[in-house]
Amino acid sequence: MACSQLQQMELLVIACCYAFGHFTEAVIKPASRSPLYVGALVPLATNDRFFVPHAAEVCQLAVDHINNHSTLLSGYHLILAVNDSQCDIGLASYQMHRLLGENESRKVALIAEGCSVVTQPLAAASQYWNIPHFNFLSTSPALLNRNVYRNYYRLRPSENNYNPARAAIMNYLNWKKAVVIIETEDIFNLNSENLANVFKLFDLDEPLILLLSGNDNQSTVIQRIKDSGRRILFGLFYEAAGRQIVCQAFKNGVSAPQFVWMFVGWYRSSDWYIYAANNENLPCNADEMRSAVNGHFVFDQAEISRDLDQMLATGLVARDVINEYRQRVGIPDEIPILDTFQRHIAYGYDAVVAIALMLDHAAHTLDTRAENQLANFSYGDENIWGVFKDFIESSSFWGLSGHVSFPQLLSVKDSVIESNGILEIYYNRGNESTLIAEYNNPTRNLTWFNDQIRWTTADGQQPVDFPPVLLKYSPNGIFVAISVLAALGIIFSLVMLLFSMGLREHEVFKASMRLNNLIILGALCVYIAVILLGFNGQFFAFNNLSIGCCYASTVLLSCGFTLAFGSIFAKSISIVADKRFMIKMSDRALFTIIAVLLLVDVVLLILWHTLDPWKRGRKQLTTSGQVVYERELCTSEAFWGYSLMVYNFFLMVLSAILVFFRGRRDGDKTAGTSTAMNEFNHVAIAVYNTFVLCIAAFAFTFIPDPGIQYALVTLTAIAATTVVVCLMFLPKIYWVLKKERNNHEAANNVNGVQED
Repeated sequence: MACSQLQQMELLVIACCYAFGHFTEAVIKPASRSPLYVGALVPLATNDRFFVPHAAEVCQLAVDHINNHSTLLSGYHLILAVNDSQCDIGLASYQMHRLLGENESRKVALIAEGCSVVTQPLAAASQYWNIPHFNFLSTSPALLNRNVYRNYYRLRPSENNYNPARAAIMNYLNWKKAVVIIETEDIFNLNSENLANVFKLFDLDEPLILLLSGNDNQSTVIQRIKDSGRRILFGLFYEAAGRQIVCQAFKNGVSAPQFVWMFVGWYRSSDWYIYAANNENLPCNADEMRSAVNGHFVFDQAEISRDLDQMLATGLVARDVINEYRQRVGIPDEIPILDTFQRHIAYGYDAVVAIALMLDHAAHTLDTRAENQLANFSYGDENIWGVFKDFIESSSFWGLSGHVSFPQLLSVKDSVIESNGILEIYYNRGNESTLIAEYNNPTRNLTWFNDQIRWTTADGQQPVDFPPVLLKYSPNGIFVAISVLAALGIIFSLVMLLFSMGLREHEVFKASMRLNNLIILGALCVYIAVILLGFNGQFFAFNNLSIGCCYASTVLLSCGFTLAFGSIFAKSISIVADKRFMIKMSDRALFTIIAVLLLVDVVLLILWHTLDPWKRGRKQLTTSGQVVYERELCTSEAFWGYSLMVYNFFLMVLSAILVFFRGRRDGDKTAGTSTAMNEFNHVAIAVYNTFVLCIAAFAFTFIPDPGIQYALVTLTAIAATTVVVCLMFLPKIYWVLKKERNNHEAANNVNGVQED
């Protein structure tokens, strides 16, 4: 009997050893262990946005491994409480408060949630319980802000982690231009801002960012894509919005093989674009949706470590953990081992391990402090929270997802890029998905697996990111015609100057000869500037001379306007002062006014050309889908040009006010005065004429066709200048000639009388 009992005891020991034989160290922990509770909120049920099948199973698998470890958390028993949050803010908030409100099972850590839009308010609230909040699913860049989420620790990198890989693949394929289509959610808005910064670091063109705001602006977004000529399309949106825009794109000809789409890899299935095509009332069938995105790229975080023989922190080999997980959830053997951990389940395993390592460290640290033992944990205990925090932020270990550490952030200029993780890049053609490259974020290294991609284009060649660009010039005839008119204006002005000098002894010229000469000088500057404007790449090939012409034309046009119109302004002030206040203004006073106006011009021009000099640039004119027409031109910030326009506009308005009120006041007095001598009327007409024509010239600058724009703007400038010169000189010349003729006739009459 005793022997039989001894045999039974031996069998019991053997059975116990066998039960734990698949663990690395089958040592039974003490029977009496203090429970430690961990709360978990994950979206387990299917919903419209995101769900994580088997998240509870993988977390429980990690708990079982920890509880059966020989030394990890010795004396404690980890208990996991999992609730389904369904990616719903209201439900998740209720579940979190219920979990953390159970006094008999206080949670030492929290794992929550799956959707970023839910995680953010939970993470902002959980810090008030002084417990670490771990997350293995949410990817919003907003959660990187440690000042807002001080107790939040993520295992899965944020959406920003994709951006270097996106830029690297653009560089590798010699693509420079891309469009980023984003759904108006924080997760995508912040990611697109970061992507623009990363593109700049990789010397790529600034991406064209287009916002999706429901179904209302989809046609506008597609039209802007077509107008831009760009062919590489990054989609940052949830599945439902993605299907809507892909269908709209297909209906408008924005589809493969001309256009190449790039998507994130965390959608619920690889064919997400046709997943719900039958119940979302889309006007596209599955074949059309598949055709629209054929040949697209997918960027996904590597879900498990490539080294399956790596020993994990739980004392187990990664391959064994994966196989046990497959058995628990019933994954068939024919599915490759690297395809096992969908929905980033590996991060869930590592989250539980991180909590266990933190608690193990705290248990050893707090054992010497009777008042702060881990078993007596309370939410308001700052000392225990400090131990937790210090360990987490300095710890690192090997997990199923690879090397795990917190927070491991790199600041690269304006971009924050998390340093852990490998990005996988897939190329999807038809029903085939091929892993073509991996991007290692810590080393910034792109590893290419397939030198030859089977492109979907008709000739098998790589698609272009932008159609071929052809430089387009306006017809030379326009430039020749304008130049001839400007040259005639120059000759006309010089003739008027000769008349002014030759007739300077006459009263009408002598009174304002110096101001009139300034008007001629200003007119010459404007005529020359009009000719130089044609050398800025509009009619001829752009070269270094073009930049010089841009500087010269800007200075001449601005100073010419100030000299000519400033002289008219000074004349109007002189006339008003004389007629209204009986003050005779000297030439020095009038020249001082013009000098001040010219000084403002010079200061603005110096600031403009010093702070923002002219640069060689290009402007897109039209695109036919196959060819983009551009022209080279001088470029600069519009602020300076508009500053000069506002200044000159103010000058014209002030002049118009002066002549208007003076004209109304003295209209009856001047009615009988000789038109030739009524200089005030000529000044008034010159002011009104210049004001109207300058407004018209400004409006003409918005004409898209550069040839027509140049013709109308320069014709307006020539017309305004010529009218001013005519008004200031022709009446005086006419008056002098008429007076000379009258004097001659009078002299003849006197001679005739004497002879009689």
